[in-house]
This record gives sequence, C-alpha cells and structure tokens, in this order.
Amino acid sequence: TPCPDGTTSPTNSRSENYCRPIMKNCTAGYYLTEGQCKPCPVSHYCEAGSGMPTRCPKGQTSPPYARSEKYCTPIKPISGNCTAGFYKTKIGECQLCPRGHYCAEKTVEPAKCPAGTFGPYMASKTVD
Repeated sequence: TPCPDGTTSPTNSRSENYCRPIMKNCTAGYYLTEGQCKPCPVSHYCEAGSGMPTRCPKGQTSPPYARSEKYCTPIKPISGNCTAGFYKTKIGECQLCPRGHYCAEKTVEPAKCPAGTFGPYMASKTVD
C-alpha cells in the first residue's frame, strides 16, 4: 500500500501504519536517507543536514551518533588487537561489538549470543 503524499515508509512495509512524514533535514548525529533520519554509524560523523555519513580519517573511529569530526579519535588496539567489547575489522579498525553479540579481547568476529538470549547493549565483553 503506498503512503500518502508527503510521507514515506521503510522498504517492504505492508501498511500505512509505517508511514512517517518525509524529513527534509536531520539534526547532527543523524543523516537523511529515503526521507528518514538514520543514526550515524560507528567510525563516521554526521553534521546537521547530512545526506550521508562522513567516514572518520584513516586510523580513527567514533561512537555511533557522532556529530562532527571532533568525535573521531585514534583507534587504540592492545598489542595490535582490540580491547574486550570491540572487534577488529578487515581493515584493522576496532568497532563496537554489535547488539546481540559479545566480543572478548582480541576478537575479529563478534560471537552471537546463545540461542534464546539477546544482548541488548553494544560493546558487550562476555556472554554473561
């Protein structure tokens, strides 16, 4: 079902209940895509009115919702590895462990929480 004029919905939405007003501008920490404001991802920053996230300079990362380049900080691995709560990407960046996963020290692939459980926080260090 198409949304009324001036509104939009996520791809594959099945009803008008998902229709939201089309945004024209987003506040800092968010970027505009498909008429909706989305949170700025890790290792990027989004200034007010951004149409897409800007990647932090090489060798730097930022928390989600970063509003400017000043939120980008040097990646601080331990002996070439990331600290617990982070995992090392293929390009050598330490990223926050995503929700539903946990990352021990030196992790290169986030581990999923056991079946029937869910970790609601980012940067979980253990399965507990």
